[in-house]
Amino acid sequence: MSRHTTTPSCLFASCCKILDRALDHIDTNTPGLRALHHFERELTRLLGVSHDQRPADASLLDTLSKLPASRDELIERLTPTGDLH
Repeated sequence: MSRHTTTPSCLFASCCKILDRALDHIDTNTPGLRALHHFERELTRLLGVSHDQRPADASLLDTLSKLPASRDELIERLTPTGDLH
C-alpha cells in the first residue's frame, strides 16, 4: 500500500506557488472577493482541511485558531459599495 505524505518543505513550496498565482492574478485583474475566496479554497485544499459544505474561511479558522486581523479590512475594501458578501 502506498501512502502519500507531505513534507513541511513541500507544503511551503506549494503555498508559495498559490501565493504567486494570486499575486500574478491581481497584477493583471481587478482584485475582488471571488479571488480571495478562491485563494482560501486552494489553501484549505492544500492543507487537507477543505469541506464541500463549509466556507473555506471557516475551515481555516478551525485549523489555525484565528484568521489574519487584516482580513476584515481586506473584505471591506474588496466589497463593492452596498454589496454584502
